[in-house]
Amino acid sequence: MAYLLDSNVFITAKYKYYGFDYYLGLWRWVEEGTKQRWLSASSRLVKMPNVCTGVCVDWIDTFDMLRLEHTRFVLGR
Repeated sequence: MAYLLDSNVFITAKYKYYGFDYYLGLWRWVEEGTKQRWLSASSRLVKMPNVCTGVCVDWIDTFDMLRLEHTRFVLGR
């Protein structure tokens, strides 16, 4: 299944929860998933659930999406 993630998800994650220094596996996974396509953002602040509802597209929050996809980030030694 394809997902469109709001860039704020990544910005907040980097600065609050998942720093590059100790969640490198997460960021490599994100990088691989985003190599296909980059979309430019509008200058207006619009909530993604509202956009999805407006164009009749289902939406899901990031943590539920990770659970639904059975995503696992494994520590290496």
